[in-house]
Amino acid sequence: MSVVSPAWPSQLPPWNGHSTAFSSFSALAAPVIPPLDDWDSQFPPPTDVHSPFSALGASPPPHPQPSRHQSPVPEPSTFGGVPQRNNRSLDRDTLISILDFFSNLIPARFGNGRQIRLVVHGGAVMLLNAELARLAAATAATDARAKQRSTTRDIDYIARSFSSEWAQRYGVVDANDRLKQCIFETALQFGLGADWMNSDADVALPMATDPATGAVYDPIHAASIQMGDSLTVYTSPNGFLKLVSVTPFWTVALKMVRYNPADREDICILLR
Repeated sequence: MSVVSPAWPSQLPPWNGHSTAFSSFSALAAPVIPPLDDWDSQFPPPTDVHSPFSALGASPPPHPQPSRHQSPVPEPSTFGGVPQRNNRSLDRDTLISILDFFSNLIPARFGNGRQIRLVVHGGAVMLLNAELARLAAATAATDARAKQRSTTRDIDYIARSFSSEWAQRYGVVDANDRLKQCIFETALQFGLGADWMNSDADVALPMATDPATGAVYDPIHAASIQMGDSLTVYTSPNGFLKLVSVTPFWTVALKMVRYNPADREDICILLR
């Protein structure tokens, strides 16, 4: 059974504290994914020929021809002393410090001038989104019964579309492995567990089918990217990392599916 996103209304309340122009999202066709960043214009597409973007990650040729636009594959690394699960609570300021360090590892793994764009969800969105964080703090200050989130254990990102995007745009077929190396190095630096940033939820996220072409795509990722900068919750000082939140309606839907006690207050904030 195909799962498609509900249509996004023509007018949307500000998500980051200011109005932003955007195109409405339609679940009736696979959306066109915009460029990663203005930097893309500096890098022509790789010489390898791949099929159109598919969130299922249509397999590129097993041995793509290398090009000067493809990042060098790093040497395998072994990371010891990192527990599998992160049990350290991370507040907003700590998250930003960790992400700033994480972004500095990107050029060595992906090449200079290439920005990493990750679509994220979960509790980290509630902390990194400045407007939601302010609203949660104001609610906690005025309602003694409210138990607003002040920390999270991890950052959830959608790996399947990230991998497909990099394979299609740059011919980099091991993008998620490179990202995981940055994740592990950051865990070592800050004493975190290996899953402080993870894509474990990908196995439960729905896919959608374009009724016109039959192409399968990721409706959650596509809806977020189509919203442009209005859903950006973090951009690193060096410009190499951008985190984009899933749309508010998908945020609520995912929290209801993967419900835990902290999600109750998060959902109330999102629906205000």
